[in-house]
Amino acid sequence: MRLSLRNLAACTVTAAAALVVAWLFGLPELAALAVAGWVALGATAAWVRLARAPQLRATISPAACERGETAVLELRFVAGAHASAQARLFGRLGTAGQGIVAIGRLDEGQSAPVRIELPTPTRGLVTVGPLQVLLTDPLGWWHTERPAATTAALLVRPKVHQLADNLATGGRMPSPGSHSGSALTGADADADLVGLRPYVPGDDLRRVHWRTSARRNEPHVVQVEPPARAPGTTVVLDQGPDSTAGGFERAVEAAASVLTAAAMEGRTIRLVLTHPAVGTDDGDHRAEPADSGDLTASGLADLLDTLATIDRRPGDPTVAIDVSAGAEDTVVLCTASRADVAPDFGGCDVVVSCDEANTTMTPHGARLVHWLGDTSLGDAWRTAVEASWAAT
Repeated sequence: MRLSLRNLAACTVTAAAALVVAWLFGLPELAALAVAGWVALGATAAWVRLARAPQLRATISPAACERGETAVLELRFVAGAHASAQARLFGRLGTAGQGIVAIGRLDEGQSAPVRIELPTPTRGLVTVGPLQVLLTDPLGWWHTERPAATTAALLVRPKVHQLADNLATGGRMPSPGSHSGSALTGADADADLVGLRPYVPGDDLRRVHWRTSARRNEPHVVQVEPPARAPGTTVVLDQGPDSTAGGFERAVEAAASVLTAAAMEGRTIRLVLTHPAVGTDDGDHRAEPADSGDLTASGLADLLDTLATIDRRPGDPTVAIDVSAGAEDTVVLCTASRADVAPDFGGCDVVVSCDEANTTMTPHGARLVHWLGDTSLGDAWRTAVEASWAAT
């Protein structure tokens, strides 16, 4: 029975009525039972009213994860300056659904953790709560609910699919003789070779060109300069509302995969949305790579966080493509729009089509990667690369 003034009044009236009946019919046993019952009800009601509920701290680890991974919700119950009563917690436990967690009596300063696994079948923001703490008296007659002042959230990012080596950069080729075309962009590259020059004190002896030094009878070293920055990768995500839910999810995952592959190669990555995100002035989201891999990964994480909560919205993909292309950027469009309403592909290097009806899409001047999820994205991309080379 819920502890409330109405229920207390009803119990009092019932006890009083029993006393009246006992007095009228000369039933002392009924009178004693009524008095004892009323005292017991009052004592247990006071116990519930004064009982101390344990404090609750809810945390989710990790705070962000990919779709399909498992996170852990930890509910830690802590007794404060006084011992806490037995309690039960109930409410929305994230993706674990509605649940009830029972906690025994905790002594002063004692804590009790409860861990619950949270599956992540879909991307988005997972919240825990609202939660209520239920206190009952030892006899189980009364109960009262108190809100648990705690919140926790889990950000589920889109799943990142592995791409084959250099697939994410396979778009516009650098022009012959351009500096970017001869730049060494691998993990071990630290300089470009530009010629030989006489040795200057302080030069690295490992760069001495011994054959030339012997022929000219003067030490010469290999002249180097810092490598050119690899061309950037711009990903345009078509948020068209005409796309199916499944196709749009594949497009989001394709965008996340391309951004991740490009960032791992140390390239400038940029995400352009066809509909502005909430709280921004436009749909342009950038992440400049830094010298440190950690900082580059941090910029990538921001973009993956953005992709975790976006949905289908009206927008103009053509405008997004027009403003996205840079001088040497590889522009990748990820779309699930139908072929009859697909955006103009001018300015794109790669089009990742994720709609079942777009099997005959022919983007002019762009490499087409058709991905329906039945094969890996890396295999689909490799097939597209091989087909484009075979056609040239």
